[in-house]
Amino acid sequence: MFAPVAGLLRALDVIAPNYQKGSQDFTAAWNASTGQYAPGFPAVNNDLSFITGQTVGDITGNAPAQEVVAGTASQDLEAYNAAGAPASAEWPKLTGDWLVATPCSDRSARSTRAQRPRRPSSH
Repeated sequence: MFAPVAGLLRALDVIAPNYQKGSQDFTAAWNASTGQYAPGFPAVNNDLSFITGQTVGDITGNAPAQEVVAGTASQDLEAYNAAGAPASAEWPKLTGDWLVATPCSDRSARSTRAQRPRRPSSH
């Protein structure tokens, strides 16, 4: 089970809305049977995961291993492996804006992108 979690300084945003310098934002993973954090979690995010959930899937191409992807309010996607470490040196990835929806993954689309026909030019 995965969810965004926050430290004490971030929780202060509820009563003192302003940017809380030094805030703590995380992606957490729990063992559903014990309720304990999974080893290596919570993993540190650089900003709040705002109204989003996490996606689990093979984003590195190392199946059957799977990673968790979380979007943040700091214009990026964070990805972590099962040990709570960055999924690879390619992460985080910039998105250009806040994420307010759960990220999705389509490994098959990414691997075949170069083979798709291009649309005719309108020139």
